[in-house]
Amino acid sequence: MWDLALKRTDGDEPTLLKNHMLEESSLVSLFSLIEPHAWRIRSLLVRTRAISGMHWQKRRAVSLRTSVISRLVRLLCYPTPNLVDISITCMHDIYIADENFWQDFPHRQFPLLLPHAPQLRRLHILDVPLFMRQGHPGLPELRYLSIELTSSTMEGDLLSHTLSAAPQLDALSLDFVFPPESSHLLVDSLPISSLKLAREALTEFNCAGLSMPRLSSISLDAHILESFTVTDAMTGSVVTLTVTGDGIDVDRCTVLQRFEAVEYVTLDLDASEETDDEFLFSRLCDEAAPMWPRLRHLVLTGIDNFSVDCDGVLRLVRARHSAANATEGAAAVQPLERVEFDEISVPPHVAVQVKEIMGDRCTIL
Repeated sequence: MWDLALKRTDGDEPTLLKNHMLEESSLVSLFSLIEPHAWRIRSLLVRTRAISGMHWQKRRAVSLRTSVISRLVRLLCYPTPNLVDISITCMHDIYIADENFWQDFPHRQFPLLLPHAPQLRRLHILDVPLFMRQGHPGLPELRYLSIELTSSTMEGDLLSHTLSAAPQLDALSLDFVFPPESSHLLVDSLPISSLKLAREALTEFNCAGLSMPRLSSISLDAHILESFTVTDAMTGSVVTLTVTGDGIDVDRCTVLQRFEAVEYVTLDLDASEETDDEFLFSRLCDEAAPMWPRLRHLVLTGIDNFSVDCDGVLRLVRARHSAANATEGAAAVQPLERVEFDEISVPPHVAVQVKEIMGDRCTIL
């Protein structure tokens, strides 16, 4: 793993510039050493970052400039027949004033990266334009793809071309801070079993018209639920559901109810945002048509209860165990096998009662 953070930050500007030249010399030696052996690399983890808390003038003087980026790009242009895992994160780009940063991407076409990586299985990028443009020979073994963009947008059809290059893709994670340019996915189906969408990713990745027959696990930011379409296929295929971020109101809960086959649910929310826990647990405890009837494992964190009794989890545990042991005329539900929660989501006086029923199958986080 290479952590390309500049360490020499003391002194006046001439001293800083001298130190910057020493850093540049070290980087030249590093890349000169590794480039002839690019074909041997199995795992490549690179992180570039600026020193936090540094005065902006010093930060500018010692920032990683275009030279190191161009060397990294050149390395990625080499054949890497043995490469299995690559992760590149760029955490200092907001400090770069150079207009040619990342070789003036996206205003200029980027070179063909990873031109020969037939064994690559994992690809994670953060604010790095390591996308597969049209004409790429493909990544036939890629199973995991994670793209995080915090300071720029996904341009044009690059996501479509990248997805098209990975016919064996199993897990996809997209996190876009800014809405991408308006475009349509050029793929109509994906083989993925796991999907994670955060912040503005849904703007680019609209699931409504996309076939994902193997999808069994999905993770969404809570606000995405307002625009998310749960397809008929998802209602029966998704068994693992994770919701993060701000609160869950009635409308968002109604969308979540469409995931009828889920067995493992995690609600990891921001306690400062209101969640309508009364409505949520009333749907979960409904005798005639309970929400998530196959639920086995429930994890709750950061749910600030606004109901009077704050006993939603206790009512759910009791309801599911009673229904599972009832006669044939009762709704077909599964008893809860495990519950986990923090003290924000379940107050101590309720947690004690849940613990009495669940025993070791109840975990207080």
